[in-house]
This record gives sequence, C-alpha cells and structure tokens, in this order.
Amino acid sequence: MSVKYRGPEPTRKFTVSDFYKNGIIITMFLKWKDHEGKRMLRCVFRSNGLLGEIRRTCDGVHFAVDVEDDSLYRGNQQCLTTECKTVGEAKSILFMWFQKKGFSLPEHRKATLVADLRMSYTQLSLSPFIFRY
Repeated sequence: MSVKYRGPEPTRKFTVSDFYKNGIIITMFLKWKDHEGKRMLRCVFRSNGLLGEIRRTCDGVHFAVDVEDDSLYRGNQQCLTTECKTVGEAKSILFMWFQKKGFSLPEHRKATLVADLRMSYTQLSLSPFIFRY
C-alpha cells in the first residue's frame, strides 16, 4: 500500500547542508543491496526532539519519508509518503516537515519530557558521496 504525499509542494531542492545549518544532523546512513540485487538506502536525520528518515521502499524504485517527534506519547511515528521518485524530492519533503515543526521541539514541550533531549551525536561527513546514488 502506498502513501501519497498530501503536504505542500517543496519550494526548492534542499541539500544536506541546509539540514546541518538548521541543527539537523545525519545520525545513520546505510546503503546495501537486497537479496534480489536492488539498491537500498536508509538515512536518519535528527534534531532535538525530531526524527526523520528517508528509506528505499520494498519495490526498490521509490523512496519513503517517515517522521517522528519525541513527545510524551512514544510511537508518534508517521509516514509522509512512499512515492518519492528521487532522493532529492524526499530530502525536500523531509526538510519542509522539519521547518514546519520549527527544526526542534518548542521549549515548553522540551520541559515536559522525561529524558534530556540534548544531542550527544556527531554529524556524519557532509561529503557529497552520501546522496550520490
């Protein structure tokens, strides 16, 4: 079952540098081939309290964008779309979601969290090879 994107169309192509400039870092990046030889990808972006993921769908053709905000209610995960034709399109949709959320949780929501959300992660290399596919 596919999930069609219902949000606003991206205004431009966003790059990994745009994420980094707004406090969003890449915490995981995986590329592999599945048992049928299809090239797969998984990349996780994170800021204080917000998590986004770009992944290749099972068909090996499209990309999916999944998001989650760290709130009191765990499991608040949502799939924005499974129909992106390029990684660039998926990055732009994910960036606009982070932008809509203010790039991190508001201070009043951070105060209600049980766990400290300060990042202890380090940014992975911003080399252009990350999204060369």
